Amino acid sequence: MYPNFPQNNYNYPQAYGQPQITLQGYPVPDERTAREAQVNTNGTISVFPDIQNGKIYTKQLDMNTFNPIFKTYQLVQEQSSSTNYVSMEDYQKLYQYVVELERKIEEIPLKMADNKGVIDNAQSYANDGEQSNNANDGDATKQQ
Repeated sequence: MYPNFPQNNYNYPQAYGQPQITLQGYPVPDERTAREAQVNTNGTISVFPDIQNGKIYTKQLDMNTFNPIFKTYQLVQEQSSSTNYVSMEDYQKLYQYVVELERKIEEIPLKMADNKGVIDNAQSYANDGEQSNNANDGDATKQQ
């Protein structure tokens, strides 16, 4: 039924030469308890979960100096996005409002050009038909 493959009862070989990593430790109520915990002198990592505070502490001995290495890991919660979205209807209203404002802004120079022509034509001839260049000339003629 199946092709002839040799049947054996051997287990697959394990990878020799790779060190086995063993974790030791126990749950702790706080960081102080984890810092005071005794660890193995062979350099293996001891893990101390602090479930109440959402932290994991690790402690091991540095094999060169035999000083303790203490690390703290903390669970970081993803912050939910507090983005507020606008409805399509509100967006369209705002869009139309902006378009109308842009149109009105574009009309301002045209209206100013029309008014400027009127202002330029309104000149003062205070001295018998001569154009006055001095703003105080009108005051001088009144005093005479």
